[in-house]
Amino acid sequence: MVFLSKRYRMDKKIENGPVESWSGLDLTLNRPVTIRITDTETEIGQRLRMQAQALSRLEHPSLLHIYDSISTSNQFAIITEILPSRNLSQDLQERGRFSAYEAVQLVIQVSEGLASLHQAGFAHGGVEAHHIALREDKTPVIIVGPPTGDAVKIPARPSNDISSLGKLCHLLIVGTTPTIDVHGRTAIHPTVPSSLQPILKKALSDQPPWGNSSALILAFQSVLHDLKELEFQADIGKTSYLESEKTWFAPIFAIVSAAVLIIGIGLLLAKTDLAPSLVDNVKQVVSGSKSSDQQANNTFFPPLEDLSRNEPLPKSARLPIIDIIDFDPEGDDRLEHPDKIKRINDGDASRGWNTSRYNSRKFGGLKSGVGLIIKLSNNHHIDLIEVGATAINWGFELYAINESPGSLIEWSWGSPITSLAELKGITKVNFTDLTGSTLLLWITDLGNSLPVGGHRVSINEVSVYGRPVSN
Repeated sequence: MVFLSKRYRMDKKIENGPVESWSGLDLTLNRPVTIRITDTETEIGQRLRMQAQALSRLEHPSLLHIYDSISTSNQFAIITEILPSRNLSQDLQERGRFSAYEAVQLVIQVSEGLASLHQAGFAHGGVEAHHIALREDKTPVIIVGPPTGDAVKIPARPSNDISSLGKLCHLLIVGTTPTIDVHGRTAIHPTVPSSLQPILKKALSDQPPWGNSSALILAFQSVLHDLKELEFQADIGKTSYLESEKTWFAPIFAIVSAAVLIIGIGLLLAKTDLAPSLVDNVKQVVSGSKSSDQQANNTFFPPLEDLSRNEPLPKSARLPIIDIIDFDPEGDDRLEHPDKIKRINDGDASRGWNTSRYNSRKFGGLKSGVGLIIKLSNNHHIDLIEVGATAINWGFELYAINESPGSLIEWSWGSPITSLAELKGITKVNFTDLTGSTLLLWITDLGNSLPVGGHRVSINEVSVYGRPVSN
């Protein structure tokens, strides 16, 4: 199909069919694009043009960004961002499966994109792994279906999308879609965490109990904390196992290396009277037995059980937070919704503490930021901090001190430990050498505007993991 446009150059056909996909170039802006072109004299072409016109203003990170659309007497084309090189199905084949925490995070983001589609009066028809890809920043994006393509099933209903999200979540965690038992009911694989199983069963039932995908999103969000705990404990278990294996292997390696060296020396001295005693000593060390000579001097050949007697390092665990305080040193009253602090970590992911609403993502030029002071019980080695928020593309800086600040108004936190931007969902920050008893989460960017206008950040969860500081 020839596309008659002077602005866009068609380079390589990606996909055939009623709607052709091409990689191309925007000659005006000199940026790579994807061009989807169809014949408007066909039923699919007419339907695609009508829905593209209705969805032209729809924007969500999980939906392809539409740059432009061009219509001629018999052709219609949609110009979008370039497609990721791999879809989620290919990633799954390579990885085998995702952790439950990763899978639910991905499905929530896809669900939010579908929810915006449903609110506009459209549906995808049944999202599958090959309909989704991951951008370079790891955000999932629907690459097949509305708003840049036709629905994958006609008629497309939101209930189809809810059911397909349950199947997708199961596929990512287990590696296969759910099976049907002898009674004709959907069977959830036992490796799916118990807290998640009821949600998948409801999503996959013939009559979903949720009226829309937003309810499903809240259900998924309600188990994120439990899934995060399971993943973190699994990571700690793996680390502890590897550390114990290294502790066990190190002395064996040292002993065997010494044995090989001494045997070599013994062979060179085979014609001397010293050789037999050296070889005998090597046999005793490798077998773990002690001779009187070895007991007199075990510096070079210590018994295996003595070398493996190492004290284990303290395990990282979730640290108790004794207080969270709103921090607004540049505000008129120096308060930022202190009454909503109690909503953080209350188990309800649908609400949280939030900033005031500002008319720009940079606080309307009124202040440099607002934040939360997080007080721990005492000084700790901090390994991991996780923050759950509902804002899109927001940012914060993190500060830490080893004692409580003398005054909340006097801002003397030093330099930030880290600065993060363009955040979505749950943010996980790992550390290797951070200690502190008081943290400041300083919000510097409120992110994208709200559907009702204005900018604000809502935080529903703050978790800190670490270990005591040894005296």
